[in-house]
Amino acid sequence: MFSIYASESLDHGKIFVRIFEVRRKLVWSVERFDSMLVKLMDEAVIQLHAGDNTTMTKEDIRDSFIDDNGFIHFTMTWRKK
Repeated sequence: MFSIYASESLDHGKIFVRIFEVRRKLVWSVERFDSMLVKLMDEAVIQLHAGDNTTMTKEDIRDSFIDDNGFIHFTMTWRKK
């Protein structure tokens, strides 16, 4: 389900998918969503990316992802198999 929403309904023809859009589309708890991101990242299914937040709202930033090191990630890409 996670990959379907991220790759088909939110990529808008781009390789980067905004994390906050996926989070809002799935409407999962913060814990469930964040643990899925970590799992997919650990399994090398996705790669998370930092980026420019100057055009983002406070809500967009809040709904992005902060890792255990305190780095904020705004987008993700699917790794090629």
